[in-house]
Amino acid sequence: MSRTGHPRARIAAEGEFTRTWARAGRAGVATGRNRPEEIDLIIVATCTPDTVFPSTACYIQHKIGATRAAAYDVQAACSGASFTRWSRRSSFIAAGSYETVLVIGAEKTFLNRQLAGP
Repeated sequence: MSRTGHPRARIAAEGEFTRTWARAGRAGVATGRNRPEEIDLIIVATCTPDTVFPSTACYIQHKIGATRAAAYDVQAACSGASFTRWSRRSSFIAAGSYETVLVIGAEKTFLNRQLAGP
């Protein structure tokens, strides 16, 4: 909570990946006023990308149908989410390069059953 402002964390199930959290992007699009094809840029803040190439943002771009969006990941540890929010406003929107930017912060975490007990 102190680092990201998010009140809770979810633990990845077996077979889930960071890109599994694309549903957060779909939910954001569903509740917002923009359709996926109106998104100009997708930035994913993560230190646990599914692969180096293509980026997790590219997986999400495909999954939500953001056919004209540029997409990339930012790996900046705990400051990643804050940095991407700043980049969205200061660099891309303020400069007029993009109008609609989707920012997702996601990390893949596993519950270690040996530490958690029976």
